[in-house]
Amino acid sequence: MTYSIRNIIVAIVLAVCATAGVLVYTSNVKNQADAGQERIKVYVAARDIPPGTTGEQLLKGKMLVQREVVRADQAPGALTSIAGLENSVVSQTLYKGTQAVAPIFKAPGAVGASLNLQGNMRAIQVPLDTNAGLIGVVKSGDHVDILEAIKITRPSGQETGIVRPLLRNVLVLRAPAVEEDARRTNDADERGVLLAVSDLEAAKVLWAKQNAIMWFLARPEAQATDSPFTVSTISSELLDGLTPKQQAALIKDAQIEAK
Repeated sequence: MTYSIRNIIVAIVLAVCATAGVLVYTSNVKNQADAGQERIKVYVAARDIPPGTTGEQLLKGKMLVQREVVRADQAPGALTSIAGLENSVVSQTLYKGTQAVAPIFKAPGAVGASLNLQGNMRAIQVPLDTNAGLIGVVKSGDHVDILEAIKITRPSGQETGIVRPLLRNVLVLRAPAVEEDARRTNDADERGVLLAVSDLEAAKVLWAKQNAIMWFLARPEAQATDSPFTVSTISSELLDGLTPKQQAALIKDAQIEAK
């Protein structure tokens, strides 16, 4: 090996060592700087999350995970808690590893109806009066139950009615406020609550709109439970809670059918 080649090799080795030393030094400086900063836990996307994903789906699917970062690396509005997220909708794609920031989570009524719908879900507007539709009580993002009251005619020609649950735990996409409702005319068709239902449930809602009276019930925001389905009839309304003797006397006097 000639003298000049040996010098070139030595120079290359020294350059590599110098570069490595600079990298190690820089890394140590950064680590020391990070160690001196406050660290905080934020939520990041565990996978790509498409727009329209509900907060309930995020939580059940564990789509957000915690990651520790230094305060300086925290994105503006990055979530440090996911409390209350179940009542929101993702308004834009959240890519894997990206910090979840508050502005992309919207109330269902603040985004287009299509963003709140997936699979066989559909949006249907139901015209209702102020009382039946809980106008001013129910707002976008709430969940409601719907009762239907149906008039029927017995073979004898006597009219009676029944009340039964139609749907439960229905998402409200949009509901008018009292102020908005007050500005409208008395035409019921101009007042409506936009609901997210399945394609089959939409047919039930339309049938009830045409043939029955619908009434909305506000559900608890958390830990709501449902009782077994029942149908309220004239018999059940008159006989419930009475002793057998009282029931027999009432049936005889009122000539109603026993349950």
